Amino acid sequence: MSTVPTPIPVPMIDKLQTFVDEYHRLQDELMDPRTSSNPAELKRIGGRMSELEDHVALLEQYQRFTKTI
Repeated sequence: MSTVPTPIPVPMIDKLQTFVDEYHRLQDELMDPRTSSNPAELKRIGGRMSELEDHVALLEQYQRFTKTI
C-alpha cells in the first residue's frame, strides 16, 4: 500500500529556508581570505555548518520531491 506524504507546513519550510540561507552565508564567509587566516572563526563556521547540514539536506530533498509530483 502506498501512502501520500503529508506536505510540510509552510512555517516549517520557512524555518528550514532560514537555515539554508545561513548555510550559504557561512559558505561565503569561508571564501573570505580573512576567515581562512583565523582558526577560531574557521572552527566556529565549520561547527555551525555541520549543525545545519541535516536541515539543508531535508529542504533540498523536499524541494526535489515536490518537483517530481
